[in-house]
Amino acid sequence: MLRNPVLPFVALALTFGNGCAHQHRVGHPPSASEIAEINRAGGGQAIAVQYVVNPLAICVGGACSVSGAIAVPAGPPAEIERIVSADSHQLTVVGTSGERWTLPADGVLAVTTRGHASGQGALIGGLLALPVGGLVALFAATGPILDPSVDSYDRHPASTSTALGILVGVTAVGAIIGAIVGDNTLTSETYELGHTGRFADPSILSR
Repeated sequence: MLRNPVLPFVALALTFGNGCAHQHRVGHPPSASEIAEINRAGGGQAIAVQYVVNPLAICVGGACSVSGAIAVPAGPPAEIERIVSADSHQLTVVGTSGERWTLPADGVLAVTTRGHASGQGALIGGLLALPVGGLVALFAATGPILDPSVDSYDRHPASTSTALGILVGVTAVGAIIGAIVGDNTLTSETYELGHTGRFADPSILSR
């Protein structure tokens, strides 16, 4: 039997302790399915935009345009709500204030979505708790019920339904703990756009 059932949950905490960050390479321009994936990953939250050079530099010569802005913006958005469309020349996005921007496609290096890992945490927590629950349920089904008030001659193994309930209960507790840990963990998904245009020189990338 597992000596310390807390160990799996310590492992869970360490798994999420430093957050979760993933990088993806998408096409230039990103396809309709890739745009849908990025917007879905954003989940309605602000999506950070990383530009190849200083954001103001990509708009020189009227390369950027904006419509629906309440006030004249100082430059292209640092965060957007979603990507509308993309082709080899321009990227059309909606800013966090609802304004629509058209940006030069070769001026955008990447976009990053942020969220919480509650779903992932619940899955990992449940998977970690499953073997623990299995061992506890197996011990209950094959050995005596640990009740000191009952004489040893009157002790009987737990029924199959009780053992199954133990297994489900422990697994559910693990999933709940995992969801709580995951909900307090920030995750990020960075989608890098391939570049072949005027800003393609890696020596000028601004990270």
